[in-house]
Amino acid sequence: MPRATARRPSPEPRRPRGTGGVRYDRERDHYKASIRVLDAESPEGSRMLRKTLPSRQEALRWLDRQVADSQGTAAVPARRVGDTPTLTEFAEQWLAGRNDLSTPTIEKYQDTIRLWIAPSIGHVKIDALVRGDTLRFTQYLSTKVIRGGKPSKVASQRIRFRDLTTIINAAVEEDLLLRNPIKRGDGPRPSDTERSVPLQERILNTENLSKVTYTLDSEEWACTPENHAAGRCSAKFMVRLLTGARLSMVLALLVGDHARAERGQGFTLTFHQQARRSHWQHGCDDNHPCGKNRDRCPLRHSGGFMVAIPGLKGDPDGRLVVPVNHDLGSALLRHKVALRNTYGSIAQTDFLFGINLATMSYPERDRKEWEVLMKAAGIDRHHRLHDLRHTAGSILALDGDMAATQAVLGHSTLRTTLLYQGTDLTRVGTAIDAAGERLRASRATRQAVLDREVDRQALIALSAAWEREEALAAAVEASRTPINDLVEQQRARVSARVEAATDSTETPDAEETS
Repeated sequence: MPRATARRPSPEPRRPRGTGGVRYDRERDHYKASIRVLDAESPEGSRMLRKTLPSRQEALRWLDRQVADSQGTAAVPARRVGDTPTLTEFAEQWLAGRNDLSTPTIEKYQDTIRLWIAPSIGHVKIDALVRGDTLRFTQYLSTKVIRGGKPSKVASQRIRFRDLTTIINAAVEEDLLLRNPIKRGDGPRPSDTERSVPLQERILNTENLSKVTYTLDSEEWACTPENHAAGRCSAKFMVRLLTGARLSMVLALLVGDHARAERGQGFTLTFHQQARRSHWQHGCDDNHPCGKNRDRCPLRHSGGFMVAIPGLKGDPDGRLVVPVNHDLGSALLRHKVALRNTYGSIAQTDFLFGINLATMSYPERDRKEWEVLMKAAGIDRHHRLHDLRHTAGSILALDGDMAATQAVLGHSTLRTTLLYQGTDLTRVGTAIDAAGERLRASRATRQAVLDREVDRQALIALSAAWEREEALAAAVEASRTPINDLVEQQRARVSARVEAATDSTETPDAEETS
C-alpha cells in the first residue's frame, strides 16, 4: 500500500489590492510586511512602509492598523489596467528608492538590469511574469557570449539570477505580483568541472597547516624591513589565520587599530572599515557610443584604485573588536617595529599592511604573496587565500560556541556559521595540535642552535683568552732571559773580584811567616 504523504497547507488568502502584503523570509525566519501609501512630498506621489515582525499574525495586524490609520484615503488604490510597469521599469524605480544600498551594490544591480534583464525579459509586464520568463532568463545567461567569445562563469550567472529574484520579491512586497514564479532549482546549475569545492576540502589539513605555520615562523618570513621589501610578511597571514578576517578587512587595517585593550591586559584588533576598488566611469557621453561597459570604455576615468569605506560587509556602521593572543600580538609588534625602522616614524592613521604608509595594498598583491608562501611551504595542492578564513572558522568552532564564532567571522545569520559544524573538527583539532607541536619544535631547535652558537662563541673567546695569556707568559719569560744573564754575569764578576782580593791578602802573610 503506498505510503500516505502529508498535504501542503493551502496558502493564506490574498489581501485586497492596496492593503499591503506579507512575505516570509525563510533564511532569517521572520515576516516582512509592506504597504504603499500616498505621500504628496514624494516625487512618485507615494512611498513604501516596511516592517519586520516575528509572526504572520503580527504582520497582518500591523497592515490593518496602517489601513485604519489612513481612513481609506492614504492607501494607494488598485492600479488601473495598463498602469503596470514592465520588469525593467519597475527594477529601475525600485533601485532608485533603495538609498540603504552601498554604491558598489547599486552599480551591480544597474549592470544586471542594463546588460541582462532588459535585453531578455525586461519588456514583460510585471504582473504578467510567469515561470517561463524566468527560465528564458536563465537560458539567456548561459548562452550570451561576453568578451573572450565564451559565456560567463556559472558563479557570475548565479549572482545575476539572485538579483532578479530580489527584484521580483520586491514586486511581491509592493502587491504588484501574487507570488514569485521562480521555483527552487530554477537558477543556473554548475557543470561537473565548475562545481564548487565542499567546505571540508577547503580547510587546510594537518600537514599543510603545519607547513604554513612552520614557514611563517621562519626567519625568511619574519617581519623585517628586508623581508617587507621582498614581499614577505608573516603578520599579515597570521591575522587572517587567527581571526578569520576577510581580505578587504585586513587591507583596510590602520596602525591604530592594534591597541591595548580598554579593560584588563592584552591587546585588541579593531575592524571598522573595508577596502573597495573604485569603479571606472564612462568617458563618453550618456548614450555610450563605444558600445562597451565602463570597465572597457577607451575613455574610462576615476577608477581602479583602492579606497577604504567605513563599516563591514552588510553593515555600514559595523565594528568588530577581536582579542589578540600572544603569538599574533608579538607578530604585530614586530611588524610595527619593522615599519618604524623602514619609514622612521609611523602614525595611528597609517595603513598597517599597505604598499607604503599612505597607499593601500591591492588584493592581487596579497594573493601572489600567498602563492609564494604556499610554494615556500612545499604545499602542492592549491588553496585560495580565502581558505585561511575557513580554517579559522573551523578552529573557532572547536569550542562549540557558535554565537562567538558568528560574531568573530561577521556572519549575518547563524545558518552560515553552522556550516562549520559539518566539518571534521577532530581533523582540524589534530591539525592545530600538530601545527603547535611543530612550531614549538622549530622554536626549540632554533633555541638549541642559538645555545650552541653561544657556547661556540664562548669557547672561541676562552681559547683566545688562553692564547693571549700564553703569549703574555712567553713575552714575560722572554724578557726575563736577558735579565737573568746580566745577573749571572754580574755575579761572576763579583766572584772573580772577591777571589782576586783573597789571593792578594794571603800572599803577604806567607812572606812574613817565612
